[in-house]
Amino acid sequence: MQSRGHFQNLKGDLAKVLATKRDLKSLKSCFNDGLISLKVNDNVSSVEYLTKINRLFDIILSITNNPKLNVISEDVIVLANQVTSLTNETFAKTIKDPSLWKRKDNGKMIPFEVHSFYQADSIDTYENRFVIVCYNSVMDELKKMMQEGMFSSYSLQRLYQTTTLTFGEDNFLKDLLTRQNDISNLLFTNNLDDEDILLSKVYKKGKRISYSEFYKILSKKDLIANVMQTNILLHEQRYSYVYRFYKDRLSERANDGFIAFATLKIVKEMIDNDYDFSSLFKAQYRNNSLKFYSFIASKDSFVYSFSLKKNLLTINVFHNNFQTKNLVVLEERLDEKTIYQGYDNVFYLTLENGLQDYNNVFVLTNEEKTNSRVEDLLKTLRIKLDYPREDVVNCFICGSSKLEEVSNGNYCCKNCHSTFALIKKAKTTVWIKSFWGNYGR
Repeated sequence: MQSRGHFQNLKGDLAKVLATKRDLKSLKSCFNDGLISLKVNDNVSSVEYLTKINRLFDIILSITNNPKLNVISEDVIVLANQVTSLTNETFAKTIKDPSLWKRKDNGKMIPFEVHSFYQADSIDTYENRFVIVCYNSVMDELKKMMQEGMFSSYSLQRLYQTTTLTFGEDNFLKDLLTRQNDISNLLFTNNLDDEDILLSKVYKKGKRISYSEFYKILSKKDLIANVMQTNILLHEQRYSYVYRFYKDRLSERANDGFIAFATLKIVKEMIDNDYDFSSLFKAQYRNNSLKFYSFIASKDSFVYSFSLKKNLLTINVFHNNFQTKNLVVLEERLDEKTIYQGYDNVFYLTLENGLQDYNNVFVLTNEEKTNSRVEDLLKTLRIKLDYPREDVVNCFICGSSKLEEVSNGNYCCKNCHSTFALIKKAKTTVWIKSFWGNYGR
């Protein structure tokens, strides 16, 4: 969440800078002159964003109390003596339905039941379902913020939402309110900062919405996936506010800002560590995302070929007639892993590791200067060991003898699924192509 404003600014800077300066030399000067900043601003406050959510929840509460309704008309059959009037349509239906007619003792046929229209108001409308979609997505984000420990601590006063607590005469807590010690301060002192207090307030207001009949009814319905514009969403003041908030939030949370950030981090890291770039490098920023032609760079006799498609950065590495195909998945916040087939290694580059899983996950640090995590990733793709033999006996990772030569010089361990290449030159070396089957992905 801290990165939200920064990525918006970064996208704006890239659109200006890369409009004219697209080659590697120009990009270097942009880094050096500070025209492109790759340091996330830690001082960006969440208060403004939480204030917007607070206003959104006020609007949604107003909608739950007085929603736009859909009038449902239903054809029903009722006793004739319960109907005060008939429309031409219900009269015609009654005439044509012989099951509703009965013969009286005097021989005359009269309708004992008639067709009628029943009208009822329903909150189950497209726009109301959309309100629930927006609400659910915002609450999911607030829950993550709560779980990430934004509170320094809770107090019993905040837990019970009261400033006065009383206990029974025999309760061991009865005298803590008056005791000036660390335990009393911990339990009863509110030491949260303004941002934490606002988050607590907004989250509680959001929970109130979930208790409403509006939410209980509509949350059980099939919720819409792709939002369409309707007259109510565009022109009704309350619904329009929710719709604009939702669209703006989607734009702000789009991963393209982080994709540009992470990709440029990699490029800058390679520049700072003296990688040799081919003359083909050319970057551009259009349609709200960073694009560049596939480019090549080299380091220590390893040649890297880069290609970016959406948030998937493919890195093919070549060394002495051997190669690996690697994938780097760029996600601002990593909450789940996806299985990708056909790669020697799959890595994840992220700013927030929501999974707390560090197997093949690299978390970017908030530093403008050399970023060690990026260099760690690149070094992982070119690990080479000196080897005194000309044949492979044991796995270099787990020590198992269950090896298979899958092709000339390429080996795979059947035990840990690591792969490596035996390079026979004047000096025999081993290139570790993947570890543990890429960490058991």
